[in-house]
Amino acid sequence: MKKFYKFMLIVSVIVLLFSYNAVYASMADFTEEEADKITKQNQEEWKKEQEERIDKSSNNYLKDLFVEQYNITPEFDKQTINYEIKQEIKEDFIEIKAEADDEKSSVSGSGKVSLNSGENNLRIDVTAENGTVRTYFIKVNCENKNAKAVETNSTIDDDEDESDVDYLTEFNKIQKHNLYKKIAVILGIVLILVIVIALIRKIKKHRMVGKHG
Repeated sequence: MKKFYKFMLIVSVIVLLFSYNAVYASMADFTEEEADKITKQNQEEWKKEQEERIDKSSNNYLKDLFVEQYNITPEFDKQTINYEIKQEIKEDFIEIKAEADDEKSSVSGSGKVSLNSGENNLRIDVTAENGTVRTYFIKVNCENKNAKAVETNSTIDDDEDESDVDYLTEFNKIQKHNLYKKIAVILGIVLILVIVIALIRKIKKHRMVGKHG
């Protein structure tokens, strides 16, 4: 009986060490393989995107920028991105006129723009044919007490790379998968330790019975 308990104890320890090393190794292999796969996919997508951009225009300047009934300071220059209207504005909106320097570019943030009461920092985004973005800013003070706080121009970077978002999503999936594996390993170790402790107690109990016998 003693030999049986000793044998079971040795087997439990071996199983504990083997299962831990095996699962740990599989986790490392999984992470490395998935990381390599994601890296290759992003590299291919980036290369494809760069090839598509080679023949496209990168001109993301404005040709003209002005505000109806108001003057902007300094005088417009396509190289200058920060402007200000120093006049007090009584209305709760202004109308921005913006023309792209390149007809293949697109402009957002122009037109009739609602104002908040107080200081407003408005933005006009110019997106070139190849996707690059240049942003012009106009600072405005609205003195109209009836003006409401409304959402005006978006503060989202239009040049955000969607492939980066996909990469982070996949990376988070890998991290979550690894977490589940680690939890499984810990539970397995705890279970085996419980078995080992139980065997040790049985051995001790058997020895005590043998001595008293």
